[in-house]
Formats: sequence, C-alpha cells, structure tokens
Amino acid sequence: MRNFLKHNVFIYCMGAFAFVGLFLLVFFAKGDIVLAINRYANQSLDAFFVLFTEVGNGLVYLLVGLIMLFFSYKKTFEIMLVGLLLLISSFVLKHFVFPDFVRPTAYFSLEQFSHIMPDFTYAKHFSFPSGHSITIFGLATVLSYQTKKSLYHILLFCLACAVGFSRMYVLQHFFMDVYVGALLGFCIAAGGIYIAKSTTSFSEKGLKDLF
Repeated sequence: MRNFLKHNVFIYCMGAFAFVGLFLLVFFAKGDIVLAINRYANQSLDAFFVLFTEVGNGLVYLLVGLIMLFFSYKKTFEIMLVGLLLLISSFVLKHFVFPDFVRPTAYFSLEQFSHIMPDFTYAKHFSFPSGHSITIFGLATVLSYQTKKSLYHILLFCLACAVGFSRMYVLQHFFMDVYVGALLGFCIAAGGIYIAKSTTSFSEKGLKDLF
C-alpha cells in the first residue's frame, strides 16, 4: 500500500486534477463549464457520448470484476469490495445527503442551451455527486493499484476524465458534481484497497488456473 501511494502515477494525476478542478470551481460559476461544452455539441458527438458515458455505469464495473475473476481471485475481491463501497456511498450521498441538487436541464431553462438531443431522456434530480464519476474514478484507482505500468495509470486517468467530461456533455451533471465524484471515487477506492489488503489473503490465482 505504501508503494502504491509513493510510486503510482495515477495518484500524481489525481493531485493535478484536484488542484486544477479547485481553480475552475473558484473562478467559474456553477453552470458556466456545462454551457461552454454545450456550445460545441452536435449530432455526431451526441452519438458517441451517449454510448461512451455508460462506461461509468455500475454494470460495466461489474463486468470488469467478472473478467478479473478469470485472472486473479485476489484482484477480483479488491474490485468487488471497492465497488460495493462505491455503490453504497453514491446511493446514500445522492438520495439522502444531497437529494435536492437538480441536474443542468432542471437548473437552466432549455432555451439557455445551444444544443439539446431530441431523443435523449434527461434526468432532473439527484445531481450531486456524479455517480458515474464516483464509479469510474474508483475503478481506475483500484486498477492502477493492481498494475505497476505508468502508461496504464495515465490511460486509466484519461479514461476516467473522459467519462466525467461525457457526463457534462450529455447535460447530466455540473462540473462540481463530476469533480467531487471523482475525488470521492478515488478516496473510497483507496480506503477499500486498504481494507482488502489488511483483512484478506485471497490467492493470486484465478479461474484460468483451473484449466
């Protein structure tokens, strides 16, 4: 765990993200970033981001965990434990702690947007924090712990940021929702990794070793 904290490029990327994100929160009003992104939205990008944003879906997280089961029981347990903590935290925060935070299409009138997707169902409530951001940044954190290659750390960080961006593109979240969700996902995953490492001794073997 100590080596993870010291030598993980993903953590350095998260530090930079936290600093830059705080700057954006201080100097831009709540909806400015979402409205700025929306000015460049178009039908071609719609088709991509409507699908890509689901990379942050909990079902995708579960799929990654099931795939890992083939390679390592230990890594699977880490992913699933972190996933459970992420799920519980996201649900409690969105539905019980911050239930009154509305989404961009409820916060602004539709006339204020430059582009609206005609066939897309926009959620109106439970905006803060972004559950997809919690999920994808949590998954990226635990996967970065499980690999030592710096290139993978950078790719995981870029993937997580892209999913966070997609949540703003499809007008499901403000930057504040994504930013806090990302930091929560990272912190919850780090805590889950510590718990998993401290309390279990699963084998590094996986289902592949049965054949």
